[in-house]
Amino acid sequence: MTVDDEALLTGIREVYDEADPEPPDLVDRVEFALSMAEPDGEILRPVRPREGAVARGDDEQARLITFNGNTVTIMVNMTPAPDGTLRVDGWFTPAAAYRVELRGTSGTLTTSSDPGGRFSFDHVPHGLAQIAVLTDVPMITPAIDL
Repeated sequence: MTVDDEALLTGIREVYDEADPEPPDLVDRVEFALSMAEPDGEILRPVRPREGAVARGDDEQARLITFNGNTVTIMVNMTPAPDGTLRVDGWFTPAAAYRVELRGTSGTLTTSSDPGGRFSFDHVPHGLAQIAVLTDVPMITPAIDL
């Protein structure tokens, strides 16, 4: 490799660094995802995430995200709580009772969905999290920023 080749490659790297920089939290996200991995689980795919749907009042913003899997769809709504945390409500289709975990950087919260497929978590801290549906084959969402 010549000096000109190295200069050319350096220039190309600088263009990509400027046009599409690495997200500042990329390493944290990768480490979080790897630490929460289920070797035999199914990763659910996000579908049409929407920001900014107004819920309950002008100052309260909710986020609704849908995840699809081979056998289940999960809708998750995140609403800010007055204490600075979040309320996370979810619904399964088809409706069923499942054990559900919200795995975050500050710990794991556990609940069960009711027979209608509804579940919720109160006082959820902001940060990276995954939702795990614990069945014979666990189903896990990708890491989302709460």
